[in-house]
Amino acid sequence: MGVSVTSSLAIIIVGGFLAFGVFYSATANSFERVQEASNGQDERLGHAAGTAISVTTADVVDTTPCTVQVNVTNDGKTELALGDTDVLVDGVYETDWQADTRVDGEENTSNWFPTERLSLNVSVDGTPERVKVVTGQGVAETKPVTGGSAC
Repeated sequence: MGVSVTSSLAIIIVGGFLAFGVFYSATANSFERVQEASNGQDERLGHAAGTAISVTTADVVDTTPCTVQVNVTNDGKTELALGDTDVLVDGVYETDWQADTRVDGEENTSNWFPTERLSLNVSVDGTPERVKVVTGQGVAETKPVTGGSAC
């Protein structure tokens, strides 16, 4: 009877160690994933907090087709990518504006640094009333279009 009790106790102790090892590994991995997600969210929020833009002008410059010239200044501390920037005219997502852009007069650039001005032309149907520019971080600015009665 003594051997069986000792053997049973040894099996229970080994099983306890195995169960604790599995539980600890799962808990540690879960905690690491939550920490990484939290750090990633903090980084994204930091970029958004350092991002600011101002639409300085939104003017109709051509009537056939109706073309709106938009000038936007990067007033924040964050470098912005033109590929992550979106333009909406009267709530309609525009996709053809990236072919005709300049950042401080430079045509061949994909980045938009702090204090630099982005100039873009958007061809639209109808008479535009407002333009909205949205950065990759979700920061947006809206400006009424001037000179739109000519389209």
